[in-house]
Order: sequence, then structure tokens, then C-alpha cells
Amino acid sequence: MKAFILTLFTLLVFFSVTAQKTPVPTKVDSVIKTDTTVIVADTSKAVAPVVEEEVVIEKVPAMPERTTLRMEPKVRGKDVYRFFYLDNFKLDFVNERPKRGDPNVLLCVPGAYTDQNTLEPRGLYIVSGETYHKKKSDKNLVGAVTIMEDEPKFFTFPLGQVSKTFIGRMEEKKGCFFQQTLLIENGQVTLFDDNNQYQRRAFVLFPDGPAIVENTDPVTMDEFVGRLKELGAKEAVYLEMSFLSEGWYRNEAGEAITIGEKQKATETQSNWLLIRK
Repeated sequence: MKAFILTLFTLLVFFSVTAQKTPVPTKVDSVIKTDTTVIVADTSKAVAPVVEEEVVIEKVPAMPERTTLRMEPKVRGKDVYRFFYLDNFKLDFVNERPKRGDPNVLLCVPGAYTDQNTLEPRGLYIVSGETYHKKKSDKNLVGAVTIMEDEPKFFTFPLGQVSKTFIGRMEEKKGCFFQQTLLIENGQVTLFDDNNQYQRRAFVLFPDGPAIVENTDPVTMDEFVGRLKELGAKEAVYLEMSFLSEGWYRNEAGEAITIGEKQKATETQSNWLLIRK
């Protein structure tokens, strides 16, 4: 009888310890590497099948058609956030450096991260229907921007995996696409393990339409994302910054005005997001 009780007790202890050691997956951590830092994004999502999610940019009430870029500064504390609105213009993504003298280009900033080892955009990208790095999609970059038939859209890709069907559709429509760090999805912010302070920039969807937004003072990524949420952002993906932050916009007088705080590696930029006529 004592032997039976001892055996039963041993089995109960074994199963109790085994249950405690069984991991329960509750979230996926995305590690985003740039040329200067490592950013860990806690997406707080369970691993899911690879199904891309499209965010349709709803049409906002028509505004008078503009001939110059609309830039609006919005002050938050000591920081200024500059909004460059798409309005009736077109978004474009290219891998050849635009000319500052081209009057049809109203804004030019780096888009996807540039790999400083290869000097090429990180992850899979598509320019006018031509796909690059088809087998090198970046699993850490789950956000993306697409431009197809002059319509920009936000997409999310679980684990950064882009389907062959999606690529084929982009190629057929001569579209553009690049992967980037997801900041806000359906109004929900992504959290980052990153205390570095930099000037930040993003492509953002607001209730009154899409815009490229940048701030003027160095902040952490969480502070930046929090401000975008406060300003009404519904969707947002990051844009390349740090030492590759140099860009420019065209003011109402037609002059190209340089933007971007740190401009030490402008010559290594590999791709550009444009607002053009």
C-alpha cells in the first residue's frame, strides 16, 4: 500500500513540473535592425497564417485641387510635427535618385531601409512592376506600402512573408511596394524597446487623408508613435531616417527646401518615396 501511494505521489509531482515548463505562445517579437540601432517591436500577436491584410484608404471629401504641396506644422510641447499632405497629388516609389530641379516632384524622402552592407533596400521591394529580392522578404518588417494605379495603400504581412499571388498582382499592375516597420495598425500602436532619440518620419493615414509626417526634435520611437496616435493616426509605417534622413520638399515659390536632421550618409540612399504631380 505504501509503495502504491509513493508511486502515485511521484507521478503527480512529475506531471505538475512538466505542466509548468510547457511554453504558451502569446506574442511574436519583431527585431528591427537599422544601421545604428536594434529596435524590438512587441506586436503582441500570436503566430498566424500568412495572409496579407489590406487597409483601404477611404476617399475624403473633395478639396479644391491644389497646384502646390500643402505643408502644415502642428506643435506638440517643444516639438513641431510637419505634415506633408498627399491631397490630389500622386505617391511614387523609385530606386533612382530624383532631380531636385524636376518641378513635378514636390517632396522626396528615403522610404525603405537601406542595407549599409549591400547599399540596397532591405527586404522585398517592387518598382513599376519590377520585383527585387523576391526571395529575401524581411520577416522583421511586417508593414508595407503599396502604390497601384496611383492609389497608395497600407498592408500588413504576418512575419513579413509576402505571397507569390500578391507579388504577381503587383507586377501585373506595374505597381510599387516596399517593406517597413509597422508603427500603427487599425489605430493600435506598436511598442518598441528603443530608447534612442532621433528625428523621426513616417507615412501615415489620418481621417483627412494620407500624409508624410516628420518631427523636428529627437524623440524615442514610442514617443513618436504616441504623438502620431494623439494626432489622429489610423495607420502608419516608418520611413528611413538617422544618417540617411536627408530629403527635400518644394515650397510655394518652387524652391527645393532640404529637410532631415542627420545627413552624413545621403550618398548611400538607395530608394525614395515621392509626392509628385
